[in-house]
Amino acid sequence: MNVELTDILTIIGTLGGFEAIKWGISFYTNRKTNARIEDAHADVEEFKALREYNEFLQKTAIRKRRTFCRTNRKASTGTG
Repeated sequence: MNVELTDILTIIGTLGGFEAIKWGISFYTNRKTNARIEDAHADVEEFKALREYNEFLQKTAIRKRRTFCRTNRKASTGTG
């Protein structure tokens, strides 16, 4: 089977030409970098969720502390 240069170029042209080759090389060389970027984005989302939950817990603790202080003040003064 004798494959000539024109046959190879025809096949590459059919598959998307030079842009397909560039994309394939870029994908192959950057696959680990892309994985690290995806991991970083996932970490950012996780930290965002943890930060929001922490803020929620702090606000809840402040409300409960205020309620506790009011209840104790009423109990110590005998008003109620």
